[in-house]
Formats: sequence, C-alpha cells, structure tokens
Amino acid sequence: MVGRLRDLLNFLRERKNLVYLLLISFTINTGFSSVSILIPYYILSLKGVLRELPELASRVEASEAVVEMGVMTSAFMLVRAPLATAFGWLSDEIGRKRLILLGSMIYILTGFLYFFARNWTDLVYIRALQGAASAMVWPVAEALLSESVPREFRGRALALYVSSMNAGVMIGPSLGAFAYKATVLFGVKEVQEALRIPFLLIATFNLVALFSALPLKEKSLIRGNEASDEREEETEEKMGIRSLRRDQRVSLYVMFLNGLINGFAVGIISSVMSVYAIEYVVKDPLTLGAIMSLSALLGMSASYPAAWLGDKMGRKGIIVLGYVISRLSIFAIPLISTPEELFLLMSATHMSFNVSFPLMRALQADISPSEIRGRVFGIQQTFFNTGMILGPIIGALIYSRTEEMILPFDIRGVVIPFWISGSLGVFTLYLFAKFVVEIKDSE
Repeated sequence: MVGRLRDLLNFLRERKNLVYLLLISFTINTGFSSVSILIPYYILSLKGVLRELPELASRVEASEAVVEMGVMTSAFMLVRAPLATAFGWLSDEIGRKRLILLGSMIYILTGFLYFFARNWTDLVYIRALQGAASAMVWPVAEALLSESVPREFRGRALALYVSSMNAGVMIGPSLGAFAYKATVLFGVKEVQEALRIPFLLIATFNLVALFSALPLKEKSLIRGNEASDEREEETEEKMGIRSLRRDQRVSLYVMFLNGLINGFAVGIISSVMSVYAIEYVVKDPLTLGAIMSLSALLGMSASYPAAWLGDKMGRKGIIVLGYVISRLSIFAIPLISTPEELFLLMSATHMSFNVSFPLMRALQADISPSEIRGRVFGIQQTFFNTGMILGPIIGALIYSRTEEMILPFDIRGVVIPFWISGSLGVFTLYLFAKFVVEIKDSE
C-alpha cells in the first residue's frame, strides 16, 4: 500500500496538468455545491413564501420552489447542451486552455450575480450563464485530462478527477450551511440576506480555479515526443466518428443515446430530490448539509479502487455494477423518512457514481482518437444536457401533481417521478451491457 501511494505521488509530480485539473475540479465544485442546499430556501425567500429563518419555521413548504428549481436546471441545460459540442470541437481546433480560462472567469461572475439577485427569475438567467461556462470547462477539461496521462493510468486519473469533484461536493454543502449559520450568528436575521451572503463562496472558489488554470499545458507540449508526428498529421483530413470501425461507432452512438435518456432520467429527479428531502426527511440546512457531505465522502472512497480494477481487468463489468447500484437507490429514495435512511441511500448513490463515471469516461476516451476526443466528449455532454432540458420541468410538474396521491399499499405519490427515472435507467443499463464493447486505446 505504501509503495503504491509513493508511485502515485511520483506520477502526480510528473503529470502537473493532472494536478491542476484536479484542483480546478475541486474548487469549482466546492463553490457551487456550497449553495446547492440553500437554493430552495433562497427561491422561497425571493418569492416571499419563506419569511423567517428556516430552522425557526414550523414547516418549510419546499414544494413551493420545485417548479422554479426545474426551470433553473432546464435553463442551465438549454444553454449548455448545444455549446458543449461547439466548445468541444473548438478545443480540438484552437486548444483547450483558453476555453477553461474563459469559463472560469464567467463562473466568478455568476457568483456575484447570485448575490445581487432580486427575484427568482434573475436566478434563471444566472443559471443559464452558468451553463455557458460549464460547456467551456467540463468537456474540454476531461479531454485534456485524458491526453495528459497514458492509457494504462487513464481510469485511475479520471477516478482522481471524479474524486476531486466529489470532494468539493462533500465539503461544499457543509461549508455553505456553516457560512449561513455564521451569517446568522453575526446578527443577520433577515432571511433573504442571511441566505444571500453564502453565494459569494462561488466567486471565491472559482477565483482559485482561474489561477489553477493558468499553468496548464496544451497537448502539443504534454506529448513532446509525439509533437512532430502530430504536426505531420495536421496536413491530413480531420478524422470523424464515421471514419471509425463499426464497433467503435456503435459503442459511441449507444453512449450518446444513453446520455440523452440518462439526462432526462436524472433531470426528472434533480429538481425534486432536495425538495423531497427537505419536506419529508429533514428541514434544517445544517443537518441536510452534513448528510450530503458525509455520504459524498463515503461514496468517494470507492472511486480509486474501482478505477484501479478497471485499468487492470477491464472497465465494462465494473461500470455495469455501478449502474445496478444507482438504479436500485433511485427506486428506494422516495420510500424513506429518516435522516439515517437518507444517509445510507445517498451514500449508495454517490458510490455508484464514483465507480461508474470515471470508468465510463475512460472507456469513451479509449474508443476516441485524440484528434476528435474533444468533440466526442462535447457530443456526449450535449446529449446528456439535452435530456436534462425537459427532465427537470417534467419531474417538477409530476411531483407537484402527485404529491397528495396515495397509491396501493399506502405508498405516497411522490414515488412516481423517482420510479420513472429509475425505469429509464434500467433501460440504458440494458443498452450499455448489450451494445457497448471494450476497445483498446484507438490512438
């Protein structure tokens, strides 16, 4: 174990790009996740529904914010979906670093705009701007990371990348809840002002991300021995997905289709998950933040071991296992009623994501030649984001119309959006298991 840790540290010293990308991922996710549990409360305060501090209220009517949260998420995805492919393609043409820098600057701006919002519709426009920044940063950063490490370490590198994301997701909610509590303790008792101040954490953490992006190296500098070969290839016609072998094309097309369906499925519950938790499980922001942080920590522990196995033994089987866990968790979430149960299921959800996501991205990178990797990652995110455009609104509408229903066996109607999402996930699991093949690096 000590020897492996030493090898990992030596590898990171030699791969500074990876270290900077890990830091960028961590700081951006910390900033935005720090306000994730505060957004429903913020919407309610801007609408005038929440007029006192939530911990003092007898009940927080979180369902009054579910449609607005769905619209915000859809606005984010409506902008991000087309731009992900566009910026992925652009990064193949002009390089990846400048897009990451520009996206980081826009992220900083959104932090200040959230602070100055005066009604919930302002949040929709800010969220849309955040979608443009996200399209610049994430598909481009994933493509750059895939090129910054050799194939035999790609799964573990992406696992570290996902772990850095989840470390931010783990720390952020508690940090945001602490900032909110500190604001109240320092004498800010007006609910809207107390909820507004923690949004400045977005700008603070994204400023660190901006400085972390400055030392990034472009691909031609990373792969010094291959640079001359690539200059010769620049005179040749650009590759496209259609030029790949049939098994590569089919695998990518199925991944794209799954991205669309999974985006819709995730979108359905994205706007209702926190609403359900606040309304039926725990209303206090600090307790909810602790549950989200601790479950993310537990889930993160599975990422690197699973990626190590994937690099050594193959990726597909482990991805399928992670998918199975996530689908079962989605079906179970709307049946719970205690903080302990929420913690266990959120831990399982985070664990499945940490197992599947890095290996899925590594598998996609294995299939895609470097000449088109930026656009492949961008197309994947475009399909996922397109599904996420309608999913949040539809999920919010279903939730608001079924909340009062009682199904057989005294099951609450709120299970319906969760079970629709889980069923779609089972379908994509079948498509992936049947049609996606594992292919060695195509470079």
